[in-house]
Amino acid sequence: MRIVLLVAALGVLGTSALLVLIYGTAGYAEIAALRQVAYFEFHVDGPVYLALGVTPAAYAQFRLGLLLVLGGSLAGTAYLLGRRAFRLEGRRLIRELRGAVLALRRTVAARSRAELGLAGGLLLALGGVQLAWLGIDSLSPDELVSYDAFVHQGPVAITGYYPIPNNHMLYNLLCWGLKLALPGQVQAIMRLPSFLISTLGTVLSYALLTYFRSFRVATVVTASFGFSEIAVGYAAAGRGYFLQLVCLQFAFFAVLTLLTRPRGRRLAWTVFIGSCNAGLYAVPTFAVPALALGLVLLGAGATFTGRRRAYFLGQVLATGLAIGGLAALLYWPVGSISGWPRLLGNRYVASQSLADFLLFGKNYLYDTAGLLYGQPRAALVLWGAVVLGAPVVLARPGQLAATRWLVAASWALVAVPAAVMVMKRVFIPARALLYTTYFLYLLVALAIDYVWQRWPRKWPARAAAGAVAAVLVLKLLALGAQLPVLWQSRARAATAVQAYQWLQRRPAGPVFIGAPYYGLLFYHFGLLDNRPLPMRYRHRPGEYFRYVVMPQGQPLQPSEWALNPALRVRYQDELVTIYGNATHKTATRKAIP
Repeated sequence: MRIVLLVAALGVLGTSALLVLIYGTAGYAEIAALRQVAYFEFHVDGPVYLALGVTPAAYAQFRLGLLLVLGGSLAGTAYLLGRRAFRLEGRRLIRELRGAVLALRRTVAARSRAELGLAGGLLLALGGVQLAWLGIDSLSPDELVSYDAFVHQGPVAITGYYPIPNNHMLYNLLCWGLKLALPGQVQAIMRLPSFLISTLGTVLSYALLTYFRSFRVATVVTASFGFSEIAVGYAAAGRGYFLQLVCLQFAFFAVLTLLTRPRGRRLAWTVFIGSCNAGLYAVPTFAVPALALGLVLLGAGATFTGRRRAYFLGQVLATGLAIGGLAALLYWPVGSISGWPRLLGNRYVASQSLADFLLFGKNYLYDTAGLLYGQPRAALVLWGAVVLGAPVVLARPGQLAATRWLVAASWALVAVPAAVMVMKRVFIPARALLYTTYFLYLLVALAIDYVWQRWPRKWPARAAAGAVAAVLVLKLLALGAQLPVLWQSRARAATAVQAYQWLQRRPAGPVFIGAPYYGLLFYHFGLLDNRPLPMRYRHRPGEYFRYVVMPQGQPLQPSEWALNPALRVRYQDELVTIYGNATHKTATRKAIP
């Protein structure tokens, strides 16, 4: 219990110090300026602005509250560290950390040369595929919005401005730090943190899974998940979903330590609290897998007897309170500046009526299964077999504790999100369920490992090995099939740059945007070079525009543009046509006589 108190006190101290550092010098004028920060929620509607309700007095109270929390956490931490028992807890925690590092080194050192060569080749291949994806694919609309509305604006906007759930705060803070080192390099700023996090997380999860189970299982899981299209895509995307997965992996292995290892418990509680709070600050829907792991801990505690049960359940309860309190502190700026409803009223996880949930449920199942696991029908059959089969395995007598809790925790992380969605009648976006792909493959790998151990030289083992090889080949073919799509995306972005530069070279005037994707890109380009175009996204009768940007193949309707009779085609590319006032003669990419 002491370690939970110590970690909670240090967490409150670190969090409040960070927030005071951000808001201590930020006056109300900087908060009021957030009302002028545009964000694109639905691209067709153009930029939107959040009407912040925070007043100067309320903001002053918020800053005072931060100072009080910082002062209280300083006093509380000093009191705890002044007691010999808590200082001993800190020293034991450091010793456990050193022991964990040594155990992982021994795990790696125990591998044969062939195993090390296989692992090194696999990790290099994964890194190469992710780097290629990162470099070829253009920034997605979500990445552009994250940069424009949050990263570009700085830490006040990142931690307090929450108009849409697109603000993955912890990830955007990491990107802002990189922005200071690489100004103007938007693709590197938004994507390098995800690539580095995914690389580090893959290496550590590979080693940890080898330590907790076996090299064979770890290799199958790392390869099967790592070469999945969704894993490669989000490892190279400027979003917080892979960061959420890595945080969950740390929490998962912390739970296994608590339930299957006699040592390292202080480190495990510390990692569990820290990774859960990091995951919640990366993506708020991390609450669902955190709930799943919490249920596993409660279930384990219920199997204990006597004082051990009461003590363990007390630790679980205290840990839950620490995680909840730290998460509330992290999101306090959002509640004070943007309002708690902006955070808690997430439309992506809004409850549906029973009729709508049943009506759209089938399409959601097929789409989500396809994105997460591959071919939808086969994926749903596999998911159902795993979810129904794992409890049967757990019910068999004679299971080792290490195997039982490895299967139970993995199963909970696959099954509990589905149960939550059914109970709450919500459709969690597939990207926020990325972690279920990893843990489903882990359960499958455990089943394959059982076959290999039971019949090492018979046809079931060969069939299992063949199935793994076939799945990997299919995944590589699927990734290869995406290359033309990535190059097309890159070409579209380059074409948009040329259209933007054409407009910037023309005489200034109001621009109507009838191509929503171009409106988002033009806004982004204008933000970078500090030369925004005077764009409009709605056409009202009688309103004059010097330029009109329309999707290719969608001509102007004479009845709608009767008051702009001088508009003529002045620029065309593969995606858009730009009409301009015929009295302003210009050279275009494609000559229009």
